Amino acid sequence: MSRKTYSDLHALRCVIDKGSFVAAARSLRLSPSALSETIRRLEAEVGVQLLNRTTRSVSPTPAGERLAVRSGVAVEEIEAALQEAEAAGDEASGPVRVHAQRLGYELFLKPLLADFAHRFPKVSVEVQIDDADIDIVPAV
Repeated sequence: MSRKTYSDLHALRCVIDKGSFVAAARSLRLSPSALSETIRRLEAEVGVQLLNRTTRSVSPTPAGERLAVRSGVAVEEIEAALQEAEAAGDEASGPVRVHAQRLGYELFLKPLLADFAHRFPKVSVEVQIDDADIDIVPAV
């Protein structure tokens, strides 16, 4: 499905749900004339009138109602999949290696680890405790 077709189907559903081009255009942040053109383009693409329009009302034709219902399930699935993918991209994951002296670990790091592990379950924390002085910047 092209992005244009997806947007057109979303616009059709919005017009049907709102019952008005003006309300749907406001919801979609479009001008009513741009929304009207979008619906005309979709009708031309599918080759059938999808909305009955009068000066006072808008209602779906039987074909428009069927298209909105059947495509609605797919559009909702696509939106859910996109939201799921976005959420997964925001989730921290992978290994974190910490080298600490015992006192620093006991006083600062250890009290935070349980909460960190709970908040970021896909992050693995490896702590190496060593009281020796270590230069963390390797010599070149």
